[in-house]
Amino acid sequence: VLSDLGGYREEDVDPIVSGSMACPAMPLCGLAIGEAERGLPDVNLRLRAMLNKVGAGDAAPIVRMTGCPNGCARPYMAEIGFVCDGPNTYQIWLGGNREQTRLAGGYAERVK
Repeated sequence: VLSDLGGYREEDVDPIVSGSMACPAMPLCGLAIGEAERGLPDVNLRLRAMLNKVGAGDAAPIVRMTGCPNGCARPYMAEIGFVCDGPNTYQIWLGGNREQTRLAGGYAERVK
């Protein structure tokens, strides 16, 4: 029905995008110290390009991104989580699972 009105069909949406979530962050959240919602589409594109390059184009990790350490978008349980820890820098968290029953572990800090 939505495709008849110009919307996306489910099969046209990259699985990384459909499994991603970000908090509103800047400029809507007073706690945000960086971008999340506006930055996630670029992160998803870069992630897809990297996965295609290494031959893992069918992979669709769960990605979460937040603009502060509060973690409103649940980055600490994602397979790949990005948590803003300063102006234009992020912590990378890896190792959560699709069901979000396992916590990710910190992988890197202050990544631009």
